[in-house]
Amino acid sequence: MNKSEGKWISSYGWVVVGAGAIITIIVYGINYSFAVFFKPLLQSFQWSRGQASFIWAVNWMTFSVLALLIGQLTDRFGARRTMMAGSFLFSLGILFSSRATSLLHLSLLFGMLGSVGFASTLLPLVVTVTRWFDRQQGLALGLAQSFNTGMLVISPLVAWLVTHYGWQKTFLVLGVLALVLVVPLTGLIREPNKITKNRPQERGLTDTSQDFHLRTALRTRTFWSLKLMVLGCCISHSFLLLHLVNYLSDHGLTIGFAAMLYGLLGISSTLGRIANGLLADRFGAKLAIAGFLFAQGLGVLLFLRPDRLGTLYLGIIIWGIAQGGPMSCYPMLYRKYFGMRYLATLMGSFYAIGGLGMALGGMLGGVFYDVSGSYHVSFAISLVGGVGAAIIAMTLQPPNRSFVEGHRKILQSPAPVDKA
Repeated sequence: MNKSEGKWISSYGWVVVGAGAIITIIVYGINYSFAVFFKPLLQSFQWSRGQASFIWAVNWMTFSVLALLIGQLTDRFGARRTMMAGSFLFSLGILFSSRATSLLHLSLLFGMLGSVGFASTLLPLVVTVTRWFDRQQGLALGLAQSFNTGMLVISPLVAWLVTHYGWQKTFLVLGVLALVLVVPLTGLIREPNKITKNRPQERGLTDTSQDFHLRTALRTRTFWSLKLMVLGCCISHSFLLLHLVNYLSDHGLTIGFAAMLYGLLGISSTLGRIANGLLADRFGAKLAIAGFLFAQGLGVLLFLRPDRLGTLYLGIIIWGIAQGGPMSCYPMLYRKYFGMRYLATLMGSFYAIGGLGMALGGMLGGVFYDVSGSYHVSFAISLVGGVGAAIIAMTLQPPNRSFVEGHRKILQSPAPVDKA
């Protein structure tokens, strides 16, 4: 391999990061824009907020169920094939959502088919970027997971399209956008071993003797601590990601202005993701994620007085940065504690719990509003979820290697022979 070819190979990881950033901006921008569709759908179908929140819950529950399968598919068929198939299904789900005439239709199309697509893009991308980078890993993951930027790009666009053309034509435009841009971009996703023709361990990225299979990881406290962390984290921020536009419009803001603030929240979240990645590179992922989780939990208090614009803007900035940060650190923790060989499967189990948290946080926000006429209980749940996740992060410990090695030997030992 000549010097110029080696330089191109070493830089191709940043091509993957760039393509992944655009993919996540579009796919997750569309998915999160359901918050802007929320009230137009209520008015069109005369649903309660609990009913409309059910679509969000179906979307994330489908994500949760599929995450384990997507992880295994990524390990078996590679990231590019998985992402290409998933992005095509996502485009179809959004396109056909324009023809929905009932809660069941939107639950199946946007909720389930759309979720198949976005679950098939995030997990393979995160695993691939994690494998590409040994240094600057936090920065690369922060840039690649730019889905909160999609809130700035897509949400105001959705608000304008819905206002002028209705929600049906808006879904149609978004579906075409995904089909034309996202599907071709998945062709740029390449895994490092496909470029270098070497396994990652041959490039010095990891010691595969320390790799954990899912069955072994399940026996560790670290594995379940990470699960509780992401559950609290996602319950905490899912409520505001779905209901913030409704909450602000309830207090006199127009849908357009609320969508603009939602977009600014996306920018804050993206800055937080990059900042937390840089801090994790320097000080370690554990400390970085704990600080951001504390700020996420306490930051919800800044939204309690939406009539005070100064405090509201402060909440958009502080809570947005805090909410965006943790996702760039979770893959780093999984790689550090469990190795890279089975990373896709292990991260699949992680995203399964994250999807459950996203479904619960958004759904409970709508249900509690229908019951009480306010979001006060949901704000309290959001605060407890964020702070609780931060406390777990501070107490996180690596797996006990002696226990793990003993369990691995048991799994690898031959079955006893019946001498009877």
